[in-house]
Amino acid sequence: MIGAPLVEGHSGTPFNPDMRLIEWQRYVNRQLKLSDLGYFLMIGNGDLPDYHPIDRWWGGTRLIYKALWRWDREEKTLLRTEHRREMELAS
Repeated sequence: MIGAPLVEGHSGTPFNPDMRLIEWQRYVNRQLKLSDLGYFLMIGNGDLPDYHPIDRWWGGTRLIYKALWRWDREEKTLLRTEHRREMELAS
C-alpha cells in the first residue's frame, strides 16, 4: 500500500486555467471518492507518512518523518513524531 492513492476518480491531470471548455467540464464533473487507504486514514487507523514517506525540502527546511510535528488535540500542544509514537506504543 506504500504510495497508494488517497482519492480515486481523477485522471491526474492538473487544473489549467487555459483548458478548453470541454476539458474543464470533464475536470469539474469528475466523481471523486476516498480510496480504501484514504478512508482508513480518515477514520484514524493510520498515519499518512507510514504510507507516503516524507523526505523533501520545503522552504529551506528538510521534512522527514522522524522530524514531523503533530497537533495533540487532547493536550492542545505540538508533539514531535517520536514522542507521539512513544505514546502510541505505551497505550
